[in-house]
Amino acid sequence: MQHKGLLFRSKAEITLFEAMIRAGLAVSPLPVFVRIGKNYNRIEPDFLVVYKGLTLVVEVDGDTFHKESPADAQKLLVPLTYESVEVTRIRAADVATDAAANEVVRDLIQYMDRKIGSR
Repeated sequence: MQHKGLLFRSKAEITLFEAMIRAGLAVSPLPVFVRIGKNYNRIEPDFLVVYKGLTLVVEVDGDTFHKESPADAQKLLVPLTYESVEVTRIRAADVATDAAANEVVRDLIQYMDRKIGSR
């Protein structure tokens, strides 16, 4: 589905995206990463957030689009985690409303601040 000229897979992703924008985060929905070596590897996480030098992938789990288990989805992101990209998972049910999504984003910002502070 399209929202503000961008493509999303679910309503939950749109609600989370809007909350991230309201919070002033630098966010890229559905970025595509390609690594070509012996095998072609294409990765398309739900969101990439850059915050105070921290790169965070945010995955939305449990919506109707995602068919793989969270464990299988996590495995797909291994090339990014090898590059020190943090990954966090959000349940679609936890961003069902704007107010809930705002709370999730506040928690994400606190998480990123803690990660940055522990460096």
